[in-house]
Amino acid sequence: MNLSEKAERKSKRFHYIKLCIFLSGLSVFAQLYLFQPLLPLVADHFHTTVGDSSLLVSSSTIGMAAGLFFFAFNADSYSRKGLMAFSLLSSAVLTIISAWIPSLTVLIFIGILKGFVISGVSAVALAYLTEEVHTSVVALAISMYLSGNTIGGMSGRILATLLSGELLAESSPDHRHREPYPWFTILEAFSRIKIFQSAKSRLSP
Repeated sequence: MNLSEKAERKSKRFHYIKLCIFLSGLSVFAQLYLFQPLLPLVADHFHTTVGDSSLLVSSSTIGMAAGLFFFAFNADSYSRKGLMAFSLLSSAVLTIISAWIPSLTVLIFIGILKGFVISGVSAVALAYLTEEVHTSVVALAISMYLSGNTIGGMSGRILATLLSGELLAESSPDHRHREPYPWFTILEAFSRIKIFQSAKSRLSP
């Protein structure tokens, strides 16, 4: 892409890119640590130990590590925005499916798969920014992505705790660990919409 075609600080396109990259970073780490505050509830639901249920967090991390290794060699074969949108959509679908999984083993496998697909965002996010954003504001755009990662990791834990605990204390104990899933799916869907908006605004000044 020519330098003149890249998004500049005051352009509408740069506004959308900042927002979508922030939401993407937030979604990735909110998804990655979704189960961490829910481990006691998951352990009660599946009649297992908290240690065994912690494999839900480890599985997503392992899947993401494997995905990053895969995309390190294959990311250039895909559209940057297309891969990010696919990763967010796929992880949203896997998250909502998780609410109805009756087996901890299957849920752990889904965690590995979700970690793998969501790694597509982390694998290409910085390359996407350097290609789409003017060099004078690349640092600003990258800082938005890193801020999304940090806030996502923190807010994901807090939101999951609130949704499964204090705000839904009247829910059935067997279903309270499932309550946060739809809300995280909405976050993923919203992030994907913003990615497409940034793509459509590419021709805007």
